Amino acid sequence: MFNLTRRFANAHVYFNAPDDTGGTAPPDNGTVKTASSEESAYKTALEFAEQQIAELKRTSELELERERQRASEAEDRATRWELEDMKRKIATEIGLAHDAILFMTGEDEAALRVQAEKLQALIPRIAPVQAGSQTQPASRQTPSLDEQITAAQLAGRTAEAITLKRFQVFGK
Repeated sequence: MFNLTRRFANAHVYFNAPDDTGGTAPPDNGTVKTASSEESAYKTALEFAEQQIAELKRTSELELERERQRASEAEDRATRWELEDMKRKIATEIGLAHDAILFMTGEDEAALRVQAEKLQALIPRIAPVQAGSQTQPASRQTPSLDEQITAAQLAGRTAEAITLKRFQVFGK
């Protein structure tokens, strides 16, 4: 017969079978110590590898989450830009001032178009000033300061209206 030795990983139990001579062979203490130290080294290496794998998993999960968040933010920005572009396009088609898009809150083209038409209906139509009317004398006189301020306000030229109003109030 031949010598059978079994070793269990955690128990360090050795079974000896009869050798070729019929007796039992005593365990080799040097072999047991060497096997135990090798096993310890493998366990340490295995634990280190498991720690590295766990760290890589955590790192990759964090990076994946960051990238998902960045992609979501980029998608949101693109959606907002498309909506703003659609608002400008519809406002231009309807004939609204650029500032009117601030009041358009719809999320799709149909809703935005309905809102733009309602806004357009709320804005009073001002007939252009013609020569010979009350506000524009036929003799090519310049309109009064009040008439200039009113015309600038009605035309949506706010900066010009403010400048004229300052001149009226402060004389500068």
